[in-house]
Amino acid sequence: MPGVSLTWARQPQSIASADLLILPGSKHVAQDLAWLREQGLDAAIARHVRADKPMLAICGGLQLLGSELLDPYGVEGEAQGLGLLPLLTVFGRRKRTRHGTYSLGALTGYWAPLAGLNVEAYEIRHGETQPTDPIAYPELKPVLPGACGWQHGQTLAIYMHGLFESPAVMHALFGQSTPTLEDTFEGLADFIDGHFAAGVLMGLADRG
Repeated sequence: MPGVSLTWARQPQSIASADLLILPGSKHVAQDLAWLREQGLDAAIARHVRADKPMLAICGGLQLLGSELLDPYGVEGEAQGLGLLPLLTVFGRRKRTRHGTYSLGALTGYWAPLAGLNVEAYEIRHGETQPTDPIAYPELKPVLPGACGWQHGQTLAIYMHGLFESPAVMHALFGQSTPTLEDTFEGLADFIDGHFAAGVLMGLADRG
């Protein structure tokens, strides 16, 4: 995307210079929490949040922002979260999988352009998350039904994957001229058509 630089943050300095921070999903949230702390990234994430800079936390990223992760069935391991959101996660025995259309509710700040959008996305998780004390933290706003997402300040924490695969989301956040995932695939197909003789790729596939 023109004008956008995407960097994997492995050092606190990378987070300090970021305009938008994304905490992706994780298969081992407790282990990733330990790694974040070993690298000093936990303090950098907290500073990002306190500076009221935009952050998107997805699935496991949502879970590690909360206060605690409980694992009564030994699914992933228990851990103390980063304590940046008043959320408690309990890992269940059965994994929740769902694909469908998600409708984002009222959003503010950086994420306001996504309010009301319908997005094709999916969930795949063991954890179930609930606010620890909704009365004490009125600024924590649910933005998806079924305890699937919240906004707190400039932090958007959601369980659905695939947000940036949606053209509507990309255009809402970055402008109508923003290339989408489909545009990228079309460009790749055009490149292949222009640089490979007909039948070459199928011939390589047949050899495999």
